[in-house]
Amino acid sequence: NTNLSMRLAMDELKDKGSLTLDINGSEVVLYEIDLLIDTAQIEGYVSEQGGEITVADLVAKGAVRNGFPVKVLGDGEVSAAYTLKGVKASASAKSKIEAAGGSISED
Repeated sequence: NTNLSMRLAMDELKDKGSLTLDINGSEVVLYEIDLLIDTAQIEGYVSEQGGEITVADLVAKGAVRNGFPVKVLGDGEVSAAYTLKGVKASASAKSKIEAAGGSISED
């Protein structure tokens, strides 16, 4: 049943953040999803002094789920210099964070 297969695929995508297919005993990743967060949301998690923010910090605050890649989007303003570690960022988010004196590291 195609509808059942699609529902199972969507459940896997939601639960694991990726959709895989087993082809002759080899697992092939068809799609991976990043958890997205805006600079506006991050502003709520930093103090006026800025500081360092890791994915673990965002997980602890309930902003993202654990075990998934995180990508920061540039929707919102950046008012403090902070360093984001372990995330990807859109060009606009990177530009705003760097303009405020902060930085982004995928490590």
